[in-house]
Amino acid sequence: MAKEIVIDGYIGPYGYSKQFVKSMLEGSKDEVTVKVSSLGGDVDHALAIHDMFAQQGNVIIVYTGFNASSATILSLGASTIKMSENSFYLIHKVMSWVDAWGYMNEDQIEEAIQQLEKDKNNNAKITLQLAKMYSKKSGKPISDILDLMKEETWLSAEEAKSWGFVDEIFSPGNKVNYLDDYKMVAMIAASGLPTPKRQPGTGKSAGKFWTKMSDTISKALNKNAISNSSQNMSKQFSNVNKVLAVDKLDSTDAGIMLTADQAEKIDQSLSKLDKAESDRDAAITARQTAETGYNNAVSSIDDLDPSVKEAKTFEEKVNAIRALLTKKPGVNAIGAQTNKDNNPTGDGVDWDTLNSLPHMQQEY
Repeated sequence: MAKEIVIDGYIGPYGYSKQFVKSMLEGSKDEVTVKVSSLGGDVDHALAIHDMFAQQGNVIIVYTGFNASSATILSLGASTIKMSENSFYLIHKVMSWVDAWGYMNEDQIEEAIQQLEKDKNNNAKITLQLAKMYSKKSGKPISDILDLMKEETWLSAEEAKSWGFVDEIFSPGNKVNYLDDYKMVAMIAASGLPTPKRQPGTGKSAGKFWTKMSDTISKALNKNAISNSSQNMSKQFSNVNKVLAVDKLDSTDAGIMLTADQAEKIDQSLSKLDKAESDRDAAITARQTAETGYNNAVSSIDDLDPSVKEAKTFEEKVNAIRALLTKKPGVNAIGAQTNKDNNPTGDGVDWDTLNSLPHMQQEY
């Protein structure tokens, strides 16, 4: 009975490993169809899977979506390679993780140079072997293959067939323009692969999302899509895990693969962060305005009297003002007569004016 295997993610540990493929092939003597849609992974696992397919003898690879790096290596061991007319294909030189930052003296710099030179030679050796494999499949000269690997160019299905990397191109039931899928573009960038050229004015609004996602994922993950090392990395990114509501993300030296839903969650989180920053700035402005009003009010109060200005707390200033008010003498109400108001008797009444009135001169 024909068997079908699906490889639609990272190739290597915590993904579609050589152990996984071996277990899927066990006991199968009939035709095996392998559906592949992967941005690559670990060269060690890809080479092992290539050999398993070659030994199996009747393996058909069916490419859909974007396929790069290790995903192209494993197919070279298949008997037939088919590719959707909507898909893309990329090969490139082997990459390895380089981490040589920090202060160094001349001896340490020399050691770093020697290690980088060693890594460079190892990468060149592995790249040459891969070029021979692509050359054997395509019939193209090794020099041409190395040039193409250096360019890191996404090939359309027609271009991949013209190079001899695929045998057949098929039309799926529904045509899909993968260049319009901004989530897929973000996943490609997170894997360290070159971003496919997008046509102006097409696709979803990837501009703002793409700028944020490319910067955020590149800084957070800082990984490459293909490596000549089989070691895995256990480093976790707690903030990313919190956004995605997961305990951990499986990671290797080749990087971390995010699903479309996970990329969408990160995009939404970045939008909320923008709003939070805007609210924070508004709150800071309101606080500064309130502080300015308070300081102006205190300054006006301090001008009332030196005793008020010397008071340390606002409560002490209020008490100082109360003390000043108790010392201030009382004054007569407006309109009330005083001894200064032509009142020789001093009793507060203007008798001369009153006695001059007609009714006051009548006798009873």
